[in-house]
Amino acid sequence: MIQTPRIVARKYGYGSALPDDLHAVTRRVLAARGVTDARLLETSLEGMIQADTLGGIDTAAKLIHSVMAADELIMIIGDFDADGATSTAVAMRALK
Repeated sequence: MIQTPRIVARKYGYGSALPDDLHAVTRRVLAARGVTDARLLETSLEGMIQADTLGGIDTAAKLIHSVMAADELIMIIGDFDADGATSTAVAMRALK
């Protein structure tokens, strides 16, 4: 017996604290990725993660410093999506 496919609507937490002016598709994508609070969309410097909370940041900074002091080479590798290309460009500019 062939069954008719059933359409099941996913629950994305539309009772979230995301701004009402966001497009419905944007709200669904963000909710599906677990972003349900407008504070998580903050893009100002104050809203960024503090560097001292990043695990291994001190070790990484010391390593970069020692490599640069020894006039050694640093290879930067990034992929071709938006965040990969952007982070590669930022790393290149910062290390120059």
